[in-house]
Amino acid sequence: MATLCLFIVGVLSLVFFEPIKTAYVHGDPSLVWRFVTLFTHMVSHGSWDHLIGNFSFGAPFMIYLENKLKDTKKFVRLFFAIGLCSFLFQCIFNTITFFPAMGLIGSSGAIFGLVGAALMLYDGPKPLRIAAKMVTFLYVFSQFELARASLYWPMGTAYAAHLGGLLAGITFSLHHRRHLLHRLKSLASRIRK
Repeated sequence: MATLCLFIVGVLSLVFFEPIKTAYVHGDPSLVWRFVTLFTHMVSHGSWDHLIGNFSFGAPFMIYLENKLKDTKKFVRLFFAIGLCSFLFQCIFNTITFFPAMGLIGSSGAIFGLVGAALMLYDGPKPLRIAAKMVTFLYVFSQFELARASLYWPMGTAYAAHLGGLLAGITFSLHHRRHLLHRLKSLASRIRK
């Protein structure tokens, strides 16, 4: 349900606002507006192609993860937490690059993070779990290489935000799995008593 809502918000933002209005622009003089766009840039997109590309790639994983978490509020909080991590990763990256991104728009970083979390938490048959982890690390490697290449050639895509989102999603999945195992062990010890 939250995945559909995020898609609808993306559609509405394209219909009612110019992308530059909802994008986070580095160096914007207004601190208040910078704070607002810190969140609006994660739910709006630069174009219809950007919106459709993000959701056609991410929606299956997002729906899986939302169902796995069984908590829409937790899913939405995770979306924004990963989005903020990807934003911070891009900001750090901008300080070392020759071609810093002038601004950020789109939920790509958050979506990549949710994809990474969904792949790492996938609990299907063992061969598919192994394949999911391999795909996750392939995504991490590809986004790392693209971010590294963007140090020398401007590409117009915030690959460091994608990479930051992926790493945040993987970190969440490891924490979630450890927390789940701890709960299962305590339940098992209570049952034994």
